[in-house]
Amino acid sequence: MKSARIEDQLRFCSDQVQKLGEERFQKSISLENTQKRLSDIRRSSHQARESLEDSQLKIEKSRKALVESQIEV
Repeated sequence: MKSARIEDQLRFCSDQVQKLGEERFQKSISLENTQKRLSDIRRSSHQARESLEDSQLKIEKSRKALVESQIEV
């Protein structure tokens, strides 16, 4: 009777270890995917920031050219 109880406890613990191992594996995959998405978002954000800066420079140059042409007129 005692050995059956010990076997049940051992089986329960073994199942728990297996479940935890599976959860850990799934969470590591999820973490990896999240890190990839974060990297992609950072890259896109950097590109958007550079594009915005380029546009702002072009706008500033256009404004200066407009002011200069208005002064000439």
